[in-house]
Amino acid sequence: MINCCITGPRTIRPEHISVIQEKLNSISADTWHIGDAPGVDRIGLNFLEKKHRVTTYYVKGKERWHFAERSTRMIRQCLENPGSHKLLAFPNKPCPEGVQPKPTFHGSGSGTWGTIALCKYYGFDIDITFLEKNPLPEWLSKPTYQQLSLF
Repeated sequence: MINCCITGPRTIRPEHISVIQEKLNSISADTWHIGDAPGVDRIGLNFLEKKHRVTTYYVKGKERWHFAERSTRMIRQCLENPGSHKLLAFPNKPCPEGVQPKPTFHGSGSGTWGTIALCKYYGFDIDITFLEKNPLPEWLSKPTYQQLSLF
């Protein structure tokens, strides 16, 4: 069973819509987990709602931390499903300095990168499609867990 979360910016350009839809169409997930924001979330919801099992996560306030809580709730509830866990991410800007994989949400102003970092910490398979060309942060290429050696 494949459980897939989606993250991306609230503001996108018209030419990004087909890129997002093509990526969504290429993934055979059993469950989809998506926030309620405009932009990437809305495109994902509109594209997938009639075809797949989709859970929508709603923000419960207007403060920044409410948006981080929604992303954290989405990831944790996705992890409750058996099987593998995947994140489709569509960033449109570079990862902010200081964002690292941690057990708590930390995006330094970028919900997309905060979600990517949290998913990296929890061992998700991460599939990034840049909407604008940007470098990958170094931490994405490092293993999530390191094997300890006794010798």
